[in-house]
Amino acid sequence: MNITGFALISNPLLDAPRFQLSPNVPVTEEFRADFNAWARRFFGADDKFIILQESRTVVVSPYIYDQLMKHPGIGHAPPPAAPFDLGHA
Repeated sequence: MNITGFALISNPLLDAPRFQLSPNVPVTEEFRADFNAWARRFFGADDKFIILQESRTVVVSPYIYDQLMKHPGIGHAPPPAAPFDLGHA
């Protein structure tokens, strides 16, 4: 995938949620995953990205990568412009 000529790569090491349950909290893994997903949506994250100019690469967190993939047009050519109509009668 690319954005304006830069390759886009996801790296989980850049994922930095602002709040999540401590591993010491005694809950099931399913509850932990659900709660942490909710906390990420509610509190957000300090997502970081790295731009590697020489290799024309942008490295982002998996969350940002997923959000970008939902955006129409990312990594794809823009749709062709509609023909210009002068409205001659």
